Amino acid sequence: MSAHNEETPILIEDELADEESGEAVVLEADADAAGQRLDQWLAAKLGPELSRSRVQALIRQGAVSVAGKQVLETKRKLIVGERVEILVPAPE
Repeated sequence: MSAHNEETPILIEDELADEESGEAVVLEADADAAGQRLDQWLAAKLGPELSRSRVQALIRQGAVSVAGKQVLETKRKLIVGERVEILVPAPE
């Protein structure tokens, strides 16, 4: 199982975020994501831009939603087809 699936695009949805708050990244959990922890999967998908510890902090701060609901638990398991949104803060 690869850490990065080239077939799953990362979509930037500008209408979900403004310049001050950063950008919204929207992903869909594929078959490889099924059963994986949210923090591990997001860190793998977002690559070097966000470390796993940074992803965990963003989850705890309420910057991540799964299937339209805010998630605060880093170890939440993913289900195929779930839409994951993360608000990535703008660099300071």
